[in-house]
Amino acid sequence: MKPRDLFVEAQKRGLRLELDNGRVVVKPKGACPSDFLGVLRAHKSELFKWLSSTPCPGWSRVPPANLPLDPVMPRPTPCDRERLIGYMLRQTGDRPGPMAAWLLRRECAYYDGPGRQWDCAMLAYS
Repeated sequence: MKPRDLFVEAQKRGLRLELDNGRVVVKPKGACPSDFLGVLRAHKSELFKWLSSTPCPGWSRVPPANLPLDPVMPRPTPCDRERLIGYMLRQTGDRPGPMAAWLLRRECAYYDGPGRQWDCAMLAYS
């Protein structure tokens, strides 16, 4: 099984795989079924390497603060909207930081500007 497949399977089970002091840890602690824990242990070196690598050039890079807002409401499919929002959230690592702050400022700028009448899903997407 590939590391990414293990990572996705862990997410489906409500688990997070993270690095902590040079080790792969499963959170929440004690929530991993023993059969899946055995699979993770069998692939721990591949998981460590995969979790340590940068996903792609530019990952978590904060866009320019002065990036103009598009006044035209986007019309993504619900699947594409969720895919993009999930992608951006993965870049924040679900933690506060420069990317999360940029996303929040951008959403607020749309709410205060051209997206005032849009639903919240379009504001988050934009």
